[in-house]
Amino acid sequence: MSRIATALAEAGYVRVRKGYAGRRPRTWLSLTAEGRRALAAHLEGLRALAYSARRAGAVRGKA
Repeated sequence: MSRIATALAEAGYVRVRKGYAGRRPRTWLSLTAEGRRALAAHLEGLRALAYSARRAGAVRGKA
């Protein structure tokens, strides 16, 4: 499993399930409720940043 997936699992953001698809090993990740909340908060922060950048451009006459 990747370091990022391991870190997300340790933080409680994802649930990890390991198994096989045919003979090939597979790892499935699913968001936990805490992970969904963290993702929503992160996306809201990105939206706020984009909004601020657009407003700054409009003030400078670049929008």
